[in-house]
Amino acid sequence: VAYNALLKVLEPERNAREQSFYIERKTGMYRIRSAPYIVSDVHYFEQLISLANKQHCPILRKQWLLKAIQQYTGNLYEENSHIEWLQQQRHHYKMLYLKAVEQLAQLLFEAQHYEQCIQYCAIILSKEPTWEEAYRLMMWCYFYLENKVAVQKTYERCEQVLLEEYDIEPMLSTTEIFEKLIKI
Repeated sequence: VAYNALLKVLEPERNAREQSFYIERKTGMYRIRSAPYIVSDVHYFEQLISLANKQHCPILRKQWLLKAIQQYTGNLYEENSHIEWLQQQRHHYKMLYLKAVEQLAQLLFEAQHYEQCIQYCAIILSKEPTWEEAYRLMMWCYFYLENKVAVQKTYERCEQVLLEEYDIEPMLSTTEIFEKLIKI
């Protein structure tokens, strides 16, 4: 009875008397199959990030990053946000995601795809509004797109968000970039 209940949970679509994919049964003895091929979405996400980080070719790196970003569907176990012990894991995967999006934005910037770079920076800022590197990249993109008004607005938004969230000013490097771009 317990065996059948377990199989209903593990394999709800399995037909009665059909061999289990996960559990091996021999003459009244049971064991978990030694190597069922199971890949979790989290493990797959980490693998894609790892493949991207090992890649030296920008085109292939971009493809791995895009796959990883598409794999990320939001905060880990978002429906259980009240569970404290998940907070560290949730934060870890969110940071992996944001760093991947930032790396992709950097690649797009280097390839002079400024509009796309801005879009990915906006994705970062929608998840983490205090991510200063996204503001810096956006300011550079707007500069190369010859839109100094957008450079100014981007810096002002960065200033406002950091002041509201942490009561601090932007990093010196962010301010220096802004002043350099406005003067040119």
